[in-house]
Amino acid sequence: SGIGARMALNLMSGMPADELLAAIDGGDETAIARTPGIGKKTAQRLILELRGKLDTGGTATSATTGFRTDVHSALVNLGYKPAEVDHALKGLKETDFEGMFRAALKALG
Repeated sequence: SGIGARMALNLMSGMPADELLAAIDGGDETAIARTPGIGKKTAQRLILELRGKLDTGGTATSATTGFRTDVHSALVNLGYKPAEVDHALKGLKETDFEGMFRAALKALG
């Protein structure tokens, strides 16, 4: 709640995806709050909502399927309806989480 497409894009452009995942998993609200437009309370809420729900490690064999599932889950956790997310992900060919997440956010925004 309170984190839309624009703020999610700010997060993704503010730090690499692996650092963002590590900050969420480690509860590092200070690192997340360094992103423009993200305050300490928003960072805390983001950590509370997403900690333990994001896969921080994956295998190369199921990369695209895994990324698609992770992106879908992340967007639903941000408050988008599953049907909207399915429509946004349809036809995306990105091969990494960050690229697929950005493309899906652009399609939703």
